[in-house]
Amino acid sequence: NIFYGTSIPTCVIVVKKNRKPEDDILFIDASNDFEKSKNQNYLRDEDVDKIVDTYRNRKEIEKYSKKVSMKEIE
Repeated sequence: NIFYGTSIPTCVIVVKKNRKPEDDILFIDASNDFEKSKNQNYLRDEDVDKIVDTYRNRKEIEKYSKKVSMKEIE
C-alpha cells in the first residue's frame, strides 16, 4: 500500500551502486500490467513475476522493456 490514495502515475527506480560505465540501462514499462479494483489497482503475482524475470535476466521485450546505453541517453 505504498502508493495507496495516490491518483498520479508512479515510477520505481532501482539504482545499482557498483554499476560500470559501460553497463547498459534497463527500462521496464509495466504500466499496463495490473488488475483494476474498486478502490485501487494492484499487481498480480504474474505481473510481479514478469517484472522480476525481466529485470534479473535483463530481457528486452517489445513495448515492455528496453536496454539503452549511456550514449543514447546523453
